[in-house]
Amino acid sequence: RFFRLLKQPENEYIGRDDFLPYIKELLNEHPGLEFLSNHAEFQEKYAVTVITRIFYSVNRCHSGRITSRQLRRSDLLDSFKQVDEEEDINKVTRYFS
Repeated sequence: RFFRLLKQPENEYIGRDDFLPYIKELLNEHPGLEFLSNHAEFQEKYAVTVITRIFYSVNRCHSGRITSRQLRRSDLLDSFKQVDEEEDINKVTRYFS
């Protein structure tokens, strides 16, 4: 389900830009990232860094496209769940800290 929510309807993969709405929501709502709320430049850099870390770990063939199979084999869903539950984002070291 997560895969279908992220990807564009016409694609069979998740691209880098597909993560932007979710990372922006994380930046706006997560208490551990409140210090970035008035710093748009750093928010952009944080988003790019998180997405780059996701692709480096999940998309091991470095095609720039995350497939459903790659997503299932990764810990990305667990990391999103963990960051949602944890107020101190620095404790979620896999992609978000």
